[in-house]
Amino acid sequence: MQYLPNPDEREWLIRYLRKLIERAGWKHFVSAPILEPMRTWFPEKWSGRVRDAHIVTQRLMHYAGLERVRVTLEGFESFEDDDEHFDTAAYFVEIKDGRAHFGVKHDILDDPEKAAGTMAHEVAHAWRAQHKYVVEESRDREELLTDVTTIYLGFGIFTANNSDRFRTEGDMQVQRWSHSRVGYLPMQAMAFLLALQATARDDREETAKIERHLEPNQVRAFREAMEYFAGEDVLALLSLPPRTTWPEIERAPHKYEVLAPDATEAREEEFEQEEQWNRGRYVYRVPKTPSFVTIAGIVVMAIGFSAFLQFGNERVVQVLVAWAAAMVMLIALGNHFRTFRCGDPECGGTIPPEANACPVCGGSIAPTAEEALERNAAGFDFTDCSSCEPEAPCPRHA
Repeated sequence: MQYLPNPDEREWLIRYLRKLIERAGWKHFVSAPILEPMRTWFPEKWSGRVRDAHIVTQRLMHYAGLERVRVTLEGFESFEDDDEHFDTAAYFVEIKDGRAHFGVKHDILDDPEKAAGTMAHEVAHAWRAQHKYVVEESRDREELLTDVTTIYLGFGIFTANNSDRFRTEGDMQVQRWSHSRVGYLPMQAMAFLLALQATARDDREETAKIERHLEPNQVRAFREAMEYFAGEDVLALLSLPPRTTWPEIERAPHKYEVLAPDATEAREEEFEQEEQWNRGRYVYRVPKTPSFVTIAGIVVMAIGFSAFLQFGNERVVQVLVAWAAAMVMLIALGNHFRTFRCGDPECGGTIPPEANACPVCGGSIAPTAEEALERNAAGFDFTDCSSCEPEAPCPRHA
């Protein structure tokens, strides 16, 4: 795989990033924070709903300097016969009466980082519209320039990762691979632009953080671009002033109060009624992470056995107490960090630990696959116990 854009592409990317900096101002580019896919930057819980994407969009709008613009976000689902929107992951319509109108496709909401990267591109559209930078005569060119704009705004980690993303999940019986791409510039171009920004800012700590959050292919492309720029005068390439005149780079998230969206601002009910095919049925949770109980047992038993061999019989009681305490601690940690997905093969959506239903397919959660099958079978004409009657189950089986 070629990890650097070709010479013509490099020239185009540098030229249009320089034009954007000259037009919008250089201070934001050199000092605004580069957002990271971490809870410290996006602290709210993610349950895969439109309202979650609305809150993330609010934060992105804030970092783009559009915090005074309210947000309306509508969930949608495209169809194969809709040529215009079949490949659309999200869209921006307009800013009108102090409100920006967006849409987001429901099937990207099971991955919070992908959703954030997608909305970062759309917020860049809103930013360009607000500042009247939109290229009206060419939609394709405007989309490419919007990808460039995400770098300027500090969204580069998210949009570079979204430009090419591989995922694998499953267990020992089933392994699933997925590949997705969101955005218009290729991965090499986005990593090239991000490396150009990192080289200009010349901060080792920040560069290390960027590498830590990038996908494997993006890391390789980013490093090659950093090597390419090592011998270049990037300040001259981008018409930037000497670094001694720059403001200090912002490294910490802003304190920003997000507003809980109401039903008119985060619209998702219509889709859920129409598309959540397991409403009224039961599904079960499948662990996405390994069993911490099993790992804890193996690790702690090894520690206990080693201690027993070292200290002998007189320390057996102490070893057993330490073994039990460590087991309890590891199990507690495992239960705290464990994640789950929906057991329906047609769904597979992420299920938050506290959820009572799958946010993707709408199925109610049963503890096991067997109980899910039993509850689904216990329909209106099924007598589940001596207290149940057809079409009138007892309180325990209602």
